[in-house]
Amino acid sequence: MPIVRNYRPGDAPSLVAVWNDSYAGYAGLATRSVEYWCWNVLARPGMSAEDILLLEAEGQVLGYAALWTRGTVLDFVVDPGQPPRARRAMIRQLLSALEEKARQHGWDSIDFVLPATDRLMDKTLRAAAYLVEPGPCFMVRLLNPQALLLQLMRSPERSLSALSGKSFLVALTPGNDPFLLQTRLFIRIGETVAVEDVSDTADRRADCAVQLSIGALAELIFCRAIAKDMLRNSLITIDPPSMHAEVCGLLSSLTLTSRWHTPRSDAF
Repeated sequence: MPIVRNYRPGDAPSLVAVWNDSYAGYAGLATRSVEYWCWNVLARPGMSAEDILLLEAEGQVLGYAALWTRGTVLDFVVDPGQPPRARRAMIRQLLSALEEKARQHGWDSIDFVLPATDRLMDKTLRAAAYLVEPGPCFMVRLLNPQALLLQLMRSPERSLSALSGKSFLVALTPGNDPFLLQTRLFIRIGETVAVEDVSDTADRRADCAVQLSIGALAELIFCRAIAKDMLRNSLITIDPPSMHAEVCGLLSSLTLTSRWHTPRSDAF
C-alpha cells in the first residue's frame, strides 16, 4: 500500500523521472531536468517544500503533487504505468492528502490543469465532484515556417507519394500578426522533399500557387483544422482551382496527431 509523505532533500531526481515518464507521449514538451524542476517548482516564490507531497511504495516514487499559493496545483502526477484500479486508488489517495494540505492553509478549493486525454485521471476527479472547465488556450507563432514544413514533410510516417512530381508555391501572409513578415515557400515533392524560401525571388514557376495566413497554417498543423473547410471559408486560395484536391492532401498531411498539454508549472 503506497504512503503519502512530504518532500525531502534528494527527492527531486525521483520526481523528475516520474514526471518525464508520465508526459513522454505529449507533443510540445521538453524533457525536464532536475535543475529545471528545482528552479521552476521548488524555488518558485510562494512555494514551500512542505506543500510537495510524494506517493511512495517500497521506496519507489509513484507520483507527487505540488501545491502552490491559494490552492493552485502546479504538478499532479501519478505513474500512468500502474494498473487502472491501482492507479485510480493512488490518485484518490494523493488527492485526499492534497485536500487536507489545502485545508491546513485555509484554502476552500484547489485548482488543477491536467490533460483531458488522461481519461482515468479525468474520471477520478469528476467522481470526486471536481468541476471541469475548458483549459487555458495557447498561442503558436511560426517564426520559421520553412524549417517546420521541411521537418514535418520529411517525417517517415507522412506519405506524400500521391503528390510525387508536383510543385507548390505557397505564399504565407502575416494575417493579423504585426510581428510576422510575408513568406513565400517553394515546395517540390519527389524522391525527397524540398522546401525553399523564395521570398526574395521575383519569379518562380510551380504547378500550383497557394495563399493562406501563417495563423491559418498553424491551425492546420496544431489544431487539426480541416483544409477543405478553410478553403470553403476563403481562408485558403488555390490557383489553378483544379489543384484543390492535391493542395488539400498536402495541407492535411501536415496535421499533428500527438496529444498536447501545457503544464501549469510551466506557466508564470
